[in-house]
Formats: sequence, C-alpha cells, structure tokens
Amino acid sequence: MNEIVSYILVVSVLTIMPGADSMIVMKNTMVYQKSAGRMTVLGILAGHFLWIVVSILGLAVIITNSPALFNIIKYLGAAYLIYIGVKSFMATTLVSASSLDHAEDKNPKSNGLRSSYMNALSAIY
Repeated sequence: MNEIVSYILVVSVLTIMPGADSMIVMKNTMVYQKSAGRMTVLGILAGHFLWIVVSILGLAVIITNSPALFNIIKYLGAAYLIYIGVKSFMATTLVSASSLDHAEDKNPKSNGLRSSYMNALSAIY
C-alpha cells in the first residue's frame, strides 16, 4: 500500500510539471494569440493519439525490434530538432513586452494556426 501512495505522489508531480509541451503552448500563445495556443494543444493531442494508434497496431514493437528502422527515425528526428533550433536562432523577429500588451487586438498571422498545430504535432516525435 505504501508503494501505491508513493507512485501516485510521483506521477501527480510529474503530470503537473511543465515540460516541452507547455513551452510550445506558451510560445505559440505569446507569438500569435490564444487561438494559436488552442491549436497547439490540439496538435499535441493529435500527436499523442497517433502514438496510441501506432502502439495498438504493433508498429512500435516492429520499430523497437528493428535497429536500422529505429536509428533512421531517431536520426531524422534529431535532424529535424537541429533544423528547428537553427531556424529559431536565425529568426529576426523577437517578441517585445509592448507587443504582448496589444496581442489581443491583432488577428492571428495567416499561417499562425497551422504552424502552431504542426509544431505541436511534430514535437511529439
């Protein structure tokens, strides 16, 4: 019984601890608007749902048992993360505190909702 209480405590703390998903939601909400934050949450949920489907179909077992396939997916994911990091360092637009004050008055950027969704979906991998 003592182990169950400890387990519930640890899982509860890990669940409420902010992670990469929280950072993506905050970034997209600050850069675009609340609607982009909501699309980011939908993208995160879609990514988790996709992994559930993959696991149910047994593809996760195939990927785990195939070192070559696992390495290909791992290195493609790492390359994509490096690409996103370089792209963010090269970005010329910075968000200022004054622009955040007036963020509610502006319409979201034309591709803000789509890019927020796709950023969140790709972050799951």
